[in-house]
Amino acid sequence: EGSQGSAGSGSFLDSVGVDLGHQEMQHILAEVEQIFESQPSAWLPVDSVGKLVAFNTGYEDLDELDSTLNMTFSTFVKGLPHFRTKLDKGRLMFTVKKEPPATEWRAKKMVYKINNTQHLWTVFMMSKHCVVRIPELDDFELRPFRTTRVDTIYNHIGHAIFNLGNYVKPGGGCPYNMTIKEKIASTVYGLNLLLDVPKPFTWEVYDPSGISEFKPNKNVQTFPMQNSDAKEDA
Repeated sequence: EGSQGSAGSGSFLDSVGVDLGHQEMQHILAEVEQIFESQPSAWLPVDSVGKLVAFNTGYEDLDELDSTLNMTFSTFVKGLPHFRTKLDKGRLMFTVKKEPPATEWRAKKMVYKINNTQHLWTVFMMSKHCVVRIPELDDFELRPFRTTRVDTIYNHIGHAIFNLGNYVKPGGGCPYNMTIKEKIASTVYGLNLLLDVPKPFTWEVYDPSGISEFKPNKNVQTFPMQNSDAKEDA
């Protein structure tokens, strides 16, 4: 049997979920990640990074950045699945989770039932090794592009719609025959319908690395991934 996710932080879902897909929010998130790439220290103080992010992204100060985030920078950091936080002598520190070596991977399957549009705003960290399937949509698989991607489920689906749509738009120079183009168009149509959640559907994650994560993880069922789950993922 699988394990059930904990309640998580509903307030973070409500306040961050919709905004995470906005261009400015992604810009702020990218700036935080870039700071970590340029710093040799494994753990950095949240307040100092927040001030640096505010300066680098054109905000007057940290208060203005907090206003844009609709929460404090520390709350923003604590709510994202690819950051870890700790208190060090009373000061909040954080770091980016490092990918474990393959010898430490714990393959897992995660199942999340999406029953309403609010569930689409759950944040999902999609590792670069995983495959997402939606059983209600025949033969559809979502794979990340080279890197781990953190976004709402709504926006993960939106990106898939955009990318697939490029293959079938008029004048797009699609290399596929008409039968395949029609199948792609049908998938795009089906994905668009899912964004309205006319009926419940399932977000199934197959991750040999075990890195992928939901935030909040309420109602997420987790199972050990079986060889039969992998299909053609290898």
